[in-house]
Amino acid sequence: MAFRLPSRTPQGDPDNQVDVPKWLLSHVAGAILDGLDGISFGIFNLDDLADELRGTKTVASNANTNANTAISIVTTVQQQVTAFDVKTNRPSGATITPLGYSSFARDRLDMLPADRTGSTNAGDSGSHSHTMPMTREPGKAFTNTTIISFARITADDAIKLMYFFAKGSPTSLVARFYRMNTAGDLVELLGTSGDLAANILSTYSTQLVTFPDESLFQAGEYVAMALTVQGTVTVAGVERFAPSPLPGFHPIKDGAVLATTSPGSTVSQSAMDFTSGWITYMEASRSIGQESVKRALQDLYDRPNGLGLGSMYSVMGAGSGLGIASNAAAWTTTNDGYAHALHTTPLTTTKTHGRMTVGSVNPSASERFAGAVMRSNANRTSWGGLFYDNNEYSVIKGTGPNTFSKLLTLPVTPATGDVLEWELRDAQWIVELNGSGVINQDFPTIAYGPTNLYEGVYLSRSSFQSSGSIADWLANDISDVETPVAA
Repeated sequence: MAFRLPSRTPQGDPDNQVDVPKWLLSHVAGAILDGLDGISFGIFNLDDLADELRGTKTVASNANTNANTAISIVTTVQQQVTAFDVKTNRPSGATITPLGYSSFARDRLDMLPADRTGSTNAGDSGSHSHTMPMTREPGKAFTNTTIISFARITADDAIKLMYFFAKGSPTSLVARFYRMNTAGDLVELLGTSGDLAANILSTYSTQLVTFPDESLFQAGEYVAMALTVQGTVTVAGVERFAPSPLPGFHPIKDGAVLATTSPGSTVSQSAMDFTSGWITYMEASRSIGQESVKRALQDLYDRPNGLGLGSMYSVMGAGSGLGIASNAAAWTTTNDGYAHALHTTPLTTTKTHGRMTVGSVNPSASERFAGAVMRSNANRTSWGGLFYDNNEYSVIKGTGPNTFSKLLTLPVTPATGDVLEWELRDAQWIVELNGSGVINQDFPTIAYGPTNLYEGVYLSRSSFQSSGSIADWLANDISDVETPVAA
């Protein structure tokens, strides 16, 4: 068989490009197979061998075609999956905001059968049917009362917004925002809206309540919304069968009524009426588009000498002496006293990191403490600390602005320039001094959680001796922190 190479290999035209090695292999193989036809040696018939080889070539060719088809299908599916993955996996009816916590799933707000009236003649035994159009909105009217609904917070979060659906013409409508404790009582009033009555229309509309400050919640906690109405308002919700639950951290039911138009800053579970199966739809959320916030706070105290640390701190104390001296936080006067200074911005998680550099140590200041405050609530009745005097470092548990006890002491003499660094992971405290680990243990009696997220410093003076000073201080959530908020 004569061979003839292709006369040319067109350039720039992929459809007509000739792969010369592939062309040669195909034609040489074909020539060999043609040459085997009609040749035999005794029991060996090369005709049969040629046919077998042609069959193998066909199978291989088919397998190659199938493989290319499969690759094409997989590529198409990959492209489709990639396109899908960039979209949100949140069902459209689940929540209004990217991450919200609702009293029940919003897609359960179905239209209801229209109300029907009629009568049946006596003795009418015939069968018949009625068409029940789904035209009734899922709402209930309330007059001169307070309607309460609950939502479980499923992740550590900062809540600032609330939504509900309402219609009518009330003379007054006020939303309140509470934290529920393990006994089912509403123990902390977190925010109160203005009067919403002017926003309520004759048809359902979304009512958005934005509270001045975000409120920090830990996963598993419950938030409650209380709507106090004067006049009549209709709110969207559902009637649910809700028998008494097993004991645990949850309300008796997810909806209740409080027979008052002036609820207080706390509400006991026993005062709430859970006899109805009604649950008002409510959703608590962080700010629209807000991601889970991590924070970093830092102060280098690189400011002129003088009293006070600045407006970024909230200070409780006695005497007048807290201030800046030689680029350090220090007690700067001869007045006896103390200062418990918290940064006004709390952290947002119970997994935090911090660092403090000792500015100076007063060799005569035994039991005159300075140090870092962590895990504090706003009124300083529950907090922890890492303090030092001229003799030792101590882990502190505080029960008042100036009331505390030592849980652990390190037999290390503090020195100017010492760097104390820590990570707090829930109850676990991990502490390093100048890069060496000195503490790794749990302190479960130091409270942690959404109300104990303030950080700061403590300084003091008594009996003519001042505590040491703090050259710099840092506190942050452990990962994905914001740019430090300088004081």
